[in-house]
Amino acid sequence: MIIGFFKKSAFLITLSLFNFVTSNVFAQSVSASFLDTIALIHPIFRAEWSDEYIESGNKKFILKDYEGAIVDFTKAIMINPDSVNAYLLRGHAKFRLTDSRGAILDFTKAIELNPTDGEAYIMRGINKVELEDDRGAILDFTKAIELNQYNGRAYYWRGVTKIKIGKKDSGCLDLSKAGELGYDKTYKAMIILCK
Repeated sequence: MIIGFFKKSAFLITLSLFNFVTSNVFAQSVSASFLDTIALIHPIFRAEWSDEYIESGNKKFILKDYEGAIVDFTKAIMINPDSVNAYLLRGHAKFRLTDSRGAILDFTKAIELNPTDGEAYIMRGINKVELEDDRGAILDFTKAIELNQYNGRAYYWRGVTKIKIGKKDSGCLDLSKAGELGYDKTYKAMIILCK
């Protein structure tokens, strides 16, 4: 019990120092080396500390404070650069702010860290569609389907994107499959796109 108290106290002190350093404009250049030092001294805090910022970012995201969420997710990444979740969430926040290029970078990093995460491929594909990279988007949706053949959302987006580039028959087959898998937006899209 006493060890837990000291561990939590050390964690809170370290977190307070991090907040001070990263909020001080004049100390921005010190931040990275400070984080490196803290990570070496207290590596057991890395994931826990990162999760604190992810939780804070999630709260801001729910309140539609996407810019504030991005700040927190970025702090989580600074602390734990291997946090797939932080990259995914920051990518979602950037998407909400219509920063598709920034979102693609974050989803790409999430894929590098965890190449079996179908959600990252879908979200990167959706952002590619926003930037008119339809063929690249189709490749991402196809990869998500390879990872999980029961992902109706991936079939839906691949189908809509195929139809967008003139492959109506193949696109409508994907939409039909998305409907079979229970993806709820499918039948409205089919009525409009597959006449």
